[in-house]
Amino acid sequence: MKRIRNIMVLAPFVFLAATCVTDVRQKGEAGPWVGEVVNHSETAVAPVSLNIQFFDSAGRFVGTAGAGVTRTCPSQLEPGQTGTFEAFAPRAIRGPLTMRVANISAKPVAEDISLHQDGLRTRLVQIDVSRNYALVELHNASNHTYTDTVVCGNLRTDDGQLQEVGATTPFPDTIEPGDVRVFPVFFNTMPESNFEFFPLGKQDQCCPDAIIPSDAFKEQSSKVIDYAGQSFLIALGEVSNQTDRSLSGLQIAAHASTSWADRIRLRDQSSFGCGGIVPRRTSVPMLLRIPLDSREADPVEEIEGIAATVSDEAPFSLEVESVSAGPPTDTLDGQLGERLVTATVRNQTGEWAQIVGSCVMLRDDEGRLVGMRDITRSGWGIGYPTYLAPGASATTSQAVIQLGASSSAEVVVFAAARPGPPPPFRPVD
Repeated sequence: MKRIRNIMVLAPFVFLAATCVTDVRQKGEAGPWVGEVVNHSETAVAPVSLNIQFFDSAGRFVGTAGAGVTRTCPSQLEPGQTGTFEAFAPRAIRGPLTMRVANISAKPVAEDISLHQDGLRTRLVQIDVSRNYALVELHNASNHTYTDTVVCGNLRTDDGQLQEVGATTPFPDTIEPGDVRVFPVFFNTMPESNFEFFPLGKQDQCCPDAIIPSDAFKEQSSKVIDYAGQSFLIALGEVSNQTDRSLSGLQIAAHASTSWADRIRLRDQSSFGCGGIVPRRTSVPMLLRIPLDSREADPVEEIEGIAATVSDEAPFSLEVESVSAGPPTDTLDGQLGERLVTATVRNQTGEWAQIVGSCVMLRDDEGRLVGMRDITRSGWGIGYPTYLAPGASATTSQAVIQLGASSSAEVVVFAAARPGPPPPFRPVD
């Protein structure tokens, strides 16, 4: 075991060395390293960050950990509290290494931005050694609403020696009184250990995410495909916003099985909507691509959660001037269809508008969604964000994935905009 001890000097607003780093243990010749940090100041500090440097066997500097800083678990330390950290050397660096904590930084925490854990209760539900995760239940037993919630954890031997450090953000990370979340906390390895978990979040602060009922997503079509040696469930559906407020930043998490092991391993890796915008009292399409272990018989997606940010803005629909679509062609060895769609939208208002959400949809004869593509960021060919002057038009040509090869699918274009100032540049006359 290698011990490093730094005595820090208290600065007016930033602790450049106000803690003591103890019990740093190197677990292999190229790491990783685990260690502890003690807050010896008289105030809570956050976030506690370590600048960790690595050196080769000749003592030459070869790199830093992560993006240059490593956060502690928990990220906010009360006076006298011990935090933990785990540091990894860049994968490109080979050979025996040593590490040094160049400095530690943290700021005194003001009461209005302090993180809290009052009433947050954790319970270990399940351990999966083969996949290196602990399934944890988090229950908000308080009367407070928590936002930006993070849960980190440590693995320790019976005599208290630190072995591993892990952390995760529950989804959704807004947790209201009485809410329960179940989620995995991943570790680098899973030796036989004792577990300890530290939940922290902002308490009763402005503008938490809106938690949308899972049944707000209605599947309309799905298909299992094979791509690059992996099977996927492609599910197309709509998310409905039945409130009188617009939503932005729509997120959805799903899996294709009810078993915990598959839920962790097969969680949805990507979801696509219309720029995450859901105007009030309307529905928008969503495409889920869920990885599968194998070609199950009739796999069905299970929605874990849907969240979005409540917006005071009221996006309006741009006028669709024209839409045309070519015949369907095969893609992915005939597993899916693809149609080239060309559409033009127009800013019919008397002021500048910024496109905040747009997509192309394909619907069959019964109105079911059978294809879509989100084109908010890349579809209009005039930069992102996309601004339209009063009366101006924008045209897009996009290849849209379609479940099946029907040429009768109706093409629908959705383009939402908000009033916006002209862009910070003007074309040269």
